[in-house]
Amino acid sequence: CGIYTDIILADSIIFGPRLKLNWNYLSIFGLGVNFHNNYRSGKNDFRITPEINFSVYGLANVFLGYSFNVSKSKFSDLSAFRIGINININSKK
Repeated sequence: CGIYTDIILADSIIFGPRLKLNWNYLSIFGLGVNFHNNYRSGKNDFRITPEINFSVYGLANVFLGYSFNVSKSKFSDLSAFRIGINININSKK
């Protein structure tokens, strides 16, 4: 779970705050959903994105998702597909 902000460099900058909820099974496979609102020049593009993710015991994660637009405006320069890779650096204590 978390709150994030994406900054997308398109024709003009798009700010995208989002709320992400995840569930993981044995730190290998997971399901999640993103609620994100992309904002540019007074217009909003609100999307809901279900995701699946694969993890190597929390060290690296790959996320695959498809976003559904649920607002009146849609930014044509944003794809419906989302792919993400996270690499987590764990420090020893």
